[in-house]
Amino acid sequence: VQQLVWSSVILTKVKADARTAFHTQTEQTKAKVLEVLHTKDVDVDLALTSLAMEVPAESVHNTDTLSTPMVAAMKNVLRQHRLQAQRQELADRLATAHVPATLPRGAQQKKAFEEFIVVCDVEEVNLARAVRQAFLLPIPAELGPPVAAKTLSFKSVSGKRSSSIGAVTKTSNKPSAPSAPPVNRPFTPPERGTPAALLKESI
Repeated sequence: VQQLVWSSVILTKVKADARTAFHTQTEQTKAKVLEVLHTKDVDVDLALTSLAMEVPAESVHNTDTLSTPMVAAMKNVLRQHRLQAQRQELADRLATAHVPATLPRGAQQKKAFEEFIVVCDVEEVNLARAVRQAFLLPIPAELGPPVAAKTLSFKSVSGKRSSSIGAVTKTSNKPSAPSAPPVNRPFTPPERGTPAALLKESI
């Protein structure tokens, strides 16, 4: 995306020397970004330090060579790394949240833990709500209502669904009526002359 932005901006440069200067700046910026990407496979801390040096000041949202989305992405990488230790601690606490003794107790502990959750900056709304539910903490209005447990109704377990027509059929405990005994009918052999007579009639 940044490369497309550079291609668009250079078209706005009317003078040749301005286009040349802008192209030189973009090539230098591209080389620095590629160096950071290559360094992260060897030394993550060094790569992050190099990236931080390329990020503009907090009040600057874009520059001649870095667009607003690019600056935001670079700052987000640094922020995610900075929160890694806190989020790991929160994950460890969640692993034992089912033990009542590990939950925060009292107003002071609960307030401190709520502040710790805010510092962790859990971005996904459902996850942030689930974390607070796990620690029995109040849920802010912006996170929505807590997720209620699903309950099964009586109707959902009182019948069986037919696999052929999809209808619900109720089972009955009433004994079935006895079936009628088979009727013994006498065997009457066919007349021997009948097939021959039919054959003669067809000739």
